[in-house]
Amino acid sequence: MLVLINRMNGIGAITMDKYRRQFILSENELSGYDAWNQGKINNALYVYIHPDLNFTQARDENHEVELSLIGYMIDPTHPDSSDLQIIENIVAAAGASFEKAIEATFPLGGRWILIFSSREGVKMFSDPCGLRTVYFTNNEAKEFMAASQPGIINDHLNFSISAFAQSGYLETKSYTDQIEYWVPSGVTLYDEISHLIPNHYLDVNLKKQFRFWPSSELPQIKLKEGVEKAAALIEGLVLAASQRFHLAIAVTAGIDSRVIMAATRKLNNKIRYYTLIYYKLNELSPDIRIPEKLLAKAGRQHEVYDCSGEMDDEFREIYMNNVDTAHPAWGNIAFGIRKWFPENYVAVKGNCSEIATKSYYKYSYPEVIDAVTLAQLSKFDDSPFAQKAIDAWLKDSYDVAEKYNYEILDLYYWEIKMGSWQATSQLEWDIVQEVFAPFNCRALLIHMLGVNVKHRSPFNNRLHKGIVRKLWPLMLTVPRNPIPLQRVIIRTIRLLKAKPTYIFIKNHIKTVLS
Repeated sequence: MLVLINRMNGIGAITMDKYRRQFILSENELSGYDAWNQGKINNALYVYIHPDLNFTQARDENHEVELSLIGYMIDPTHPDSSDLQIIENIVAAAGASFEKAIEATFPLGGRWILIFSSREGVKMFSDPCGLRTVYFTNNEAKEFMAASQPGIINDHLNFSISAFAQSGYLETKSYTDQIEYWVPSGVTLYDEISHLIPNHYLDVNLKKQFRFWPSSELPQIKLKEGVEKAAALIEGLVLAASQRFHLAIAVTAGIDSRVIMAATRKLNNKIRYYTLIYYKLNELSPDIRIPEKLLAKAGRQHEVYDCSGEMDDEFREIYMNNVDTAHPAWGNIAFGIRKWFPENYVAVKGNCSEIATKSYYKYSYPEVIDAVTLAQLSKFDDSPFAQKAIDAWLKDSYDVAEKYNYEILDLYYWEIKMGSWQATSQLEWDIVQEVFAPFNCRALLIHMLGVNVKHRSPFNNRLHKGIVRKLWPLMLTVPRNPIPLQRVIIRTIRLLKAKPTYIFIKNHIKTVLS
């Protein structure tokens, strides 16, 4: 065990175990995990859990169904419920029905993996955005394993990076030119290891994943109703989490963290608010100045953690070997978090909210949605490896999105981007902190996506502003992210180009001049 001493006086020591808050599940008994918690699933699979990662099991009265929870769940309607009470309620509601067990998780928050075991076998799925990651050996491998990331599996099975992943991704600018590189959800650099995509479950017996959601039509929700429901859920999730953990709220100048701040109104001074300085940020940046001004008006303290430095050799050694293809840039930030972040606190982040804010079609919807278009949106222009993975996902998802009235780009951002890029970030930072993302709740995301897209635009944010106004109007008294004049002009031109009138005039001029 590597122990790194926090350099802030009064905070104390933070342990840095290898594979902190990670797990591995195997059909065969493994050695080397004596310090980890151990158990069995369905009396057949061996599971090894790092001591800082929760593991909870419950069975029905007849011992026909077993639920195993890796991570934690939050129930916004029963804030005092423990993980055990929550999964016992799921068992009671679902019985032997896997589909009902999935449905019972819709209103829940947290960062978790739920394993459903019965006479029919073992199936597992993760929280809505897949922030508690699952990687598993597929039918290319003889032996079944599932783990937090490929590196743990490779400690035992020693798979090699595929030639296609090497040439089609690692040797392209999609990887070499990106400091926050990522691969589409579902695939890994190893032919024998797959990644569990959000909204899919893994059938352990078949070693294959299958989509389980969307399974019904997206409800059409009026703005007022959407605000009411979303506000109640977000506040309930934050208040319930505060019953379980000491919370530290990550705040910026953006609207996502503004919503989370508004949900903390009733908590008084029980929690902390902080902003990280990294990349190009400094003390004069809006992400620092605006939260400071806003929290001062609210009578809350704002803490700023400088994460702009580089890792020292000791931290780098363990960080870069803690997750497969770890990010040096994220490691530098994690080094700062390790130094400043308060021990025994859980970081609360606004991630996953982007799913409901037109992240990939701010100005207009693309005329053609294909793998090439999606790859370009994600900066995978020169990566045939990524494009093949996106194409496979699109063929599986397009008809489902159309059938249930979901925008395919919303689903793409949710499953392919959020389930990989953000999930990997949280996985890497498990070495220094646990994370709670209140927007990572299926019922909440459905409510928000059900509101007309014109109210979810990043340019007006009527839905998000409505939630803030409902929960804590003071949080709207300081402007959010200021937009430089140059960007205002560019956005205006793009918006005009998206309008039918502009297209008509442009085509008419072309006709006249031809």
